[in-house]
Amino acid sequence: MRLLTLLLPLLVATPAVAVEDLPRFKIDYYLYAYSDTTGEHKQARLNVIHYLSGVRDHLWWECEYEVTIEQLLMGANMQIKAARMTMEDKAFDKFTADTAFGDMVFISLHNEALYEKPEPCSKKRATIGSKMRKASPELEEFIDGLIRRAAAKHYHPTIFIDMRQKYGTVSAISRLVRSGDLQSGFTRLRRLELLDWTIEAAVERFPNEFNVNDRECAAFRLRQARQEDRNA
Repeated sequence: MRLLTLLLPLLVATPAVAVEDLPRFKIDYYLYAYSDTTGEHKQARLNVIHYLSGVRDHLWWECEYEVTIEQLLMGANMQIKAARMTMEDKAFDKFTADTAFGDMVFISLHNEALYEKPEPCSKKRATIGSKMRKASPELEEFIDGLIRRAAAKHYHPTIFIDMRQKYGTVSAISRLVRSGDLQSGFTRLRRLELLDWTIEAAVERFPNEFNVNDRECAAFRLRQARQEDRNA
């Protein structure tokens, strides 16, 4: 009680700016941190580690989800590498300057194969959303149209078609969108000028049928592709 009495004036007196004195850093800051071994680079690296420590602790507090800082780094690196492989130098430079490093970390958490377990809080979300997994007739019609348009250009998304039959339309889309990898189907449809007929576009068009993680992953992939197209 005495300790609380001593601390209370300090808490009240702390300026609000102290709560937000570290802005969200971008991917280019992360790349800079690991590009050299000077004192400044080491300090930047320490900031990255502190950030990832906070992510790790939050995941445990929120979902009792165990993950290491090394795994989080690996996941973020995989996302950045995937972006690097699909972008020209100029587009990639803009991407790293505009995109928060945290986006790469949290999107990577949907990659169940990398972490060898379901994504954080998946049991909680499954319980809450178990009665909302049936696709609307409009979404089913959109997906049927996707398959027809792809077939007209001699592409047959057999993996998705099989998953749709096995899991249902919404669950199949959700699993693929949240996989963390750049899907070959997305790349193929984009090359066929069918970006607006990808499963990511389905999530964008029917947002109420998907959870926030599905929407974030789909939006990120579409935003990245559209930015590349504008810069081409």
